[in-house]
Amino acid sequence: MAPLRKDLKTGKWYFIKEEKERRRKRRPKRRIRGLLTLVILLLFVILFININPITSFITEQITIYQIEKRVTFRVSCKNLKADIFTDRVIIEGVEIISSNQFGEEPFIYIPKIECHFRYKLLLQRKIIIDDVIYYQPEVFLERNPEGKWNFPEKKKHKKGYWLFAQPKQVVKEGKITFKDGKISKEPVTTELRDIDIKATDFSNRIPAGAKYTVTGQIVYSGMKTPFQMEGSQDSFVRPLNFVFQLHLKDLDILPFAPYQRKITSCKLVRGRMDLETELKCEKNKLDCMNRVVFKGLELHPVLGASPSLVKVMGMGPATLAIVLGDDQGRVRLNIPVKGNITDPDFEIGPAL
Repeated sequence: MAPLRKDLKTGKWYFIKEEKERRRKRRPKRRIRGLLTLVILLLFVILFININPITSFITEQITIYQIEKRVTFRVSCKNLKADIFTDRVIIEGVEIISSNQFGEEPFIYIPKIECHFRYKLLLQRKIIIDDVIYYQPEVFLERNPEGKWNFPEKKKHKKGYWLFAQPKQVVKEGKITFKDGKISKEPVTTELRDIDIKATDFSNRIPAGAKYTVTGQIVYSGMKTPFQMEGSQDSFVRPLNFVFQLHLKDLDILPFAPYQRKITSCKLVRGRMDLETELKCEKNKLDCMNRVVFKGLELHPVLGASPSLVKVMGMGPATLAIVLGDDQGRVRLNIPVKGNITDPDFEIGPAL
């Protein structure tokens, strides 16, 4: 007698041989459904490949990395358009926000980024960016009365993370705002405007160095002074190694009186300055030479002030400005600055 089996749902008894025959009849239907699914998927892939460019999509609030598990950046991106078959991507309306540094204000705002890149996502997990242009980035730095600057620390590369190598970066019409609340009762605000930066010669792996050219204007109380800087950097991690040259022409130094008062203990009445700086740092040891020309410099001693940090042959800055000035009122000085920049007690004033 053929074996019987009871269906637990219906309570009916049936022969096992009959159940096997019913299963064989259902198999062709399953094969047909699977084949139709595969055909539909294939048609979708073909349609996707022929779309050029890929339809725009929106992403918001993506955590891109953390800095020492303390500072988290989020990026809000709208209208991200990409064409993976011509290696081109255009990103518009990007905001990079530090979640715990400046409240609701963006740390960096970049209206537009245009990139051309090569990539091998599956094999090397690496994106190589050939050229990057940042339009009008804005950076805000604020120093509190305790002397601490609110500025995020540098991102550290970790093994297994995505690697972005940028052989060339360009910043157009950027702006940096410094607000110093330590040197005076009223915070001093200085802006660097119209900054154009070109950074080249980055490594294709972890950036080991770069070359820079920077131009812009120093703006304070409506007064503008152009500046130009060139330099190179051999390391983005400690010990630091870099070389820079800075040129300033006809800078009105009256807005920076709170800074000089700590060094000279004098009241600055008026003065302008030309500056050529050669800045070198090797293994965190700074060696800087400043060639300064003061024009129309006038300093008045302040009664009851602390002794001046600057003295030559027993004379303070106010007397030196008179003695060293030529017939046109110009004072020419070569001022060296040396020290270890990692020393917490290192300051420019005592170094002078």
